[in-house]
Amino acid sequence: MAGIYDPLAKSSAEFFLPPLTGGTLVPTDMAVTNNGDLWLAKYEDGRVFIPDPINASEDSVREYSTEIGLPGGGVTSIFLEEDDVMWVGTYEGLARCQIETGY
Repeated sequence: MAGIYDPLAKSSAEFFLPPLTGGTLVPTDMAVTNNGDLWLAKYEDGRVFIPDPINASEDSVREYSTEIGLPGGGVTSIFLEEDDVMWVGTYEGLARCQIETGY
């Protein structure tokens, strides 16, 4: 478990942080979608998607890496646009993905 603080509500809550494959979770960036889903950028091996992090389980977490087309595994940044587009910066280049699918 990890914690997240909501400065608008002035409250915090614990959220599920899963055991991850392919290295350790060294987050370099994070983004929260309009519906509260969490994207974490991993220094090693891509991105992690945690839907509804307050109520998530290990089975609901998805990891994305070079297998889905990222130009490199070391993700440095994530930027979400309003129109369901995610920009993912890696050490080897930039990728444009759909927030809904992760690709």
